[in-house]
Amino acid sequence: TPWTDQCKTIKEVIIEPGLTSVGNYAFASFFDVEHIDLPDTVTKIGDYAFRGCFHLPYLALGDQINDIGKSACRCCYALVDITVPNGVTEIKDSVFSSCQGLKHITIPDHLTSIGDYAFSLCKCLTLITLPDSLTSIGRGAFRECQSLAAVKVPRGMTKIEDYTFCQCESLVSIQLPESLKSIGHRAFWWCKKLNNICFPEGMTYIGDGAFNGCESLISLKLPDGIKYIENHSFRGCKGLLSVTLPKSLLMIGDCAFQDCQQLPSIHIPKGTISIGLYAFKNCYELQGVTIPRSIVSIGLGAFWWLTEER
Repeated sequence: TPWTDQCKTIKEVIIEPGLTSVGNYAFASFFDVEHIDLPDTVTKIGDYAFRGCFHLPYLALGDQINDIGKSACRCCYALVDITVPNGVTEIKDSVFSSCQGLKHITIPDHLTSIGDYAFSLCKCLTLITLPDSLTSIGRGAFRECQSLAAVKVPRGMTKIEDYTFCQCESLVSIQLPESLKSIGHRAFWWCKKLNNICFPEGMTYIGDGAFNGCESLISLKLPDGIKYIENHSFRGCKGLLSVTLPKSLLMIGDCAFQDCQQLPSIHIPKGTISIGLYAFKNCYELQGVTIPRSIVSIGLGAFWWLTEER
């Protein structure tokens, strides 16, 4: 852009009516800009258009805008409040990623998709209302939103992608729709305050490390249809007192319940054939274990502590 040499000193940008598109990188790295006035004629904002506007506290997006490019507002650290225009149906990858001061966002009722890492590292975001029109939420979309306390996943969603709510350390509750079939790798990793989760009956897959470090979970009931408990799925769930495994279960992965320090007993259902390495390692209170005859493989240290100390 022609103002590249001055971008680090410009405090205010006013654009006259008539402009219809803000191009890629147009105001990227305007580190000290504090005010940008966009005319109502703008319909499109390009990729990275405002990335790195560190001191921009507010950005009014006009109702005519229907396309916001990827990473458009990434690293706008001072941005506190944003309203996504009604014409926008897709929030693209990383659009608001690392907007560390963002507390409030209003998104349109007919939004259909949220891209990968769209709101990752929005550490002050406490609440977001997701419309039922949503059919896709991308990988890591809310990763490290450390103030986010509650989420309702829209009905109709069939999959929670990898890392979606990873390290949402204040997340207490999550409502899952009956349509949900799978939860991706590390989707809720290190959600330390998550204390309850109800899995829908139609679920068939929970990914590697999905609930690793969810130390406030007290009980789990896994639905029939789950055949594999992947590696590290519930590792470090230190508060677990009750686990009900599904009749469909075939395999318990490596370290699946390692460090579940309060778990007093486990009943492994008939038909299960494999228990992985260190699956129940450091389950210090584990005293009652039921192992069916169908088991053909028990990995090294699967019940370490139970065998060493009992």
